[in-house]
Amino acid sequence: MRPLDIRWPIIFLVIGVHAFFSAGSMHAGDEKRPKACPAIPLLLLSEGEFVLSAPYAGVSEFKWIFPGFSVSADSGAPWGFAHLGLDLIVASGKARVIAPADGIVEKKELYQNEHNGQYQVNLRIRYDSEFVYHLLFEPRANTQLLGEKQFDAIITLQAGQKVKQGDFLGEILDLSGGDYSCGEATVHFDIWRGTANICPAPYFSPEAYAGMLGLVQAKFPGAELCYP
Repeated sequence: MRPLDIRWPIIFLVIGVHAFFSAGSMHAGDEKRPKACPAIPLLLLSEGEFVLSAPYAGVSEFKWIFPGFSVSADSGAPWGFAHLGLDLIVASGKARVIAPADGIVEKKELYQNEHNGQYQVNLRIRYDSEFVYHLLFEPRANTQLLGEKQFDAIITLQAGQKVKQGDFLGEILDLSGGDYSCGEATVHFDIWRGTANICPAPYFSPEAYAGMLGLVQAKFPGAELCYP
């Protein structure tokens, strides 16, 4: 006989109690306050759902996240502007990047950013019919030759190729030459659910959430990853 699984009744009880006290604690004006991601982001995720690891091989290889996710300039985010993703800033020279989830590669392209003229590598990976994630390698390359150097620093990936969570994808290089007028070497990470670019925080594993939150708070003490 299989042992009785009591996890779900307990989870539903916790959710019910939380909802009861949350409803009773609403005060006038609360709806106008900026909403940040919950402190325990995985409470409602069940086994087998989309769960992300952090996109870094070692958290110390990045010095902070700047900016985080914010839907508008007045969302309450400490960086003060809209930004639909998380930008991980390289600590020194280069940093290793891994796949935060399983998926199938849809695109790997060398791209010239129309806003700053710099070259970057865009990687698009589909988890399933619902979720897609992007990793944009922004090395601060001001020539196509430098952009190709970043392209080659990512392992050979082709459309249709499968990756597994934790697979090494390549390195983000600092090709700025010390010129940070357009920012520092960065990995931009974002996820999409259908046609919506969404806050990734609720989908991180507890370990990944703690690591990513630590990076944003290294730059902005007390901040959240997302301000939806």
